[in-house]
Amino acid sequence: MVGNMGRIFLLNPFTKVSILLPNQSTLPPIDQGVLCTVNEQSSNYIRKAMLLPTDNSNLDGNNFASSLVVAIYGTHHLAFCGPGDEAWTPFENHHLGESLEDIIFYDGNLYAIKLQYDLILVELEGSYPKASSCNIAPPAEREEDITLPLPSNEMVKTVYLVECLGELLMVVPCALFHDRSISPKTATFSIFKLDLQGRCWIKVNNLGDQMLFIGTSTGCSVSTVDYP
Repeated sequence: MVGNMGRIFLLNPFTKVSILLPNQSTLPPIDQGVLCTVNEQSSNYIRKAMLLPTDNSNLDGNNFASSLVVAIYGTHHLAFCGPGDEAWTPFENHHLGESLEDIIFYDGNLYAIKLQYDLILVELEGSYPKASSCNIAPPAEREEDITLPLPSNEMVKTVYLVECLGELLMVVPCALFHDRSISPKTATFSIFKLDLQGRCWIKVNNLGDQMLFIGTSTGCSVSTVDYP
């Protein structure tokens, strides 16, 4: 959450524990030459932030205060902070290359995804952050999955990561902006699951009884049996 004077803090709504984070003004400047939305034109715009789990998954007053926070800010750059930090620590552009679309903590590791489906392993241990490609082959897209025969419309593609029944899914919604409308309408969804052994993404055609909720702030999977 963001308070007065740009102060950012974590809030556990159940225990009421709150932890101050470095000020928004400590986020490094971004390249304004990159195409971005109105909100993202500010270098301190946080697109997504997540609290990395500790050894004890319960976010009580102790480990809640000792956890790392990772955020995608501005035009999809990555920064993190730890307990007592006075400023956010950024990843330099040469570490990650093009802009990031989403991050997720999965199977004990932090992953990021680029728009071109390049899955990145992010390591925050030690003095310097590390980010390396997982070398996962991009999915084989059919032409009808990524474009529609509507020349007057603009197709915009995004990428989300979500865990579902222990598997890592990549969700690719394609939105259409009709006649330069500011309100996009999602036209298609493509879903792929990660195959680490085969180092590829496998197309998912059926989610069974699972429901996916995706967005820039979070993603989750729940069962229709448990929540009819």
